[in-house]
Amino acid sequence: MGSRPDGWWRDRPGAAVRLHAEVAALAARGRPVLPDDTEPEAFVMVLEGATKAAAARIEQGPVRLVQAAGSGDDAIVALVRELPAPVVVVTADRELRRRCEAAGAEVLGPSWLIGLFREHLSGRPARSTGRPHSPSRPGALGRRSEDRSRIAAASARLPAYAR
Repeated sequence: MGSRPDGWWRDRPGAAVRLHAEVAALAARGRPVLPDDTEPEAFVMVLEGATKAAAARIEQGPVRLVQAAGSGDDAIVALVRELPAPVVVVTADRELRRRCEAAGAEVLGPSWLIGLFREHLSGRPARSTGRPHSPSRPGALGRRSEDRSRIAAASARLPAYAR
């Protein structure tokens, strides 16, 4: 969310709703988004802080919504540990990247996910191929603060009952 300068910081719940709609559109295609996969992935979106207000505006659908009881980062790392491998987490946060990789997840940057959104809208393949690695950039999500809210989308194969 923080990698797009679209004013998300002025309306964090609205930005969460928009991001959810884009992820849900990808999930609804019913096709794999990761290059080596043959089955469509299941998507999980974690809301924390002010973005949790978006939950009331988001309809149940192809994206599992998790409202973090505390830190969104902690919730994402817990999901990585609980979901069956492989798990892919999309984030630009360096510390979250480190924690998720240590827990066994592959981490991709938001530019990869934004490329998928563009591909979905245009119907043409994204320019990059394979599993791009987008290195974290300092400040990619803005300044760290106690009340900062973030959204991370995780893609993983979930058991049938969790889809």
